[in-house]
Amino acid sequence: DNDDYERLSALCWVKAYVSIEVRLSQGAQDDGLELGDAPQPPFAEHLSKLLRAVLECVEDNEEEIQKTATEVQSLLQEMVRQSEWPVFPIEDVVDVLLRALERESVVLRTACLQWVCMLLQRFEEPMEPMLGNLLEPIFKILKHQEQDFVIAALQVL
Repeated sequence: DNDDYERLSALCWVKAYVSIEVRLSQGAQDDGLELGDAPQPPFAEHLSKLLRAVLECVEDNEEEIQKTATEVQSLLQEMVRQSEWPVFPIEDVVDVLLRALERESVVLRTACLQWVCMLLQRFEEPMEPMLGNLLEPIFKILKHQEQDFVIAALQVL
């Protein structure tokens, strides 16, 4: 179907771009440059919109779209983990994650938990005011029957 092709094509372009950004960031570190010296990627201000679109595809019915979306969201996590951007849209990203945590998909919510875990490690102080909003959906997950899902929630806590 044409819509599947367009989503997959868009994900492939985003994957290629983010892969380049991650490699450039790693290259700057290897060259002895500080991460803070690296420019902020042009789409950083749109990260929450990009993340929302990628997370929507993580639970797609088409296997290739799911696989590529999972790879892209992992690359985005890696890029954020390595970043020293002067401005990071943490509130917007957390809002996307909170909305996605309300969905039923275990795959989607597990991806969100991975993001929350990474954000708490990377941006501990800026994340503190948002913990109250995050705890309720995480505690709901603790009641879930799937053990790996519960373990992912416990890792966040």
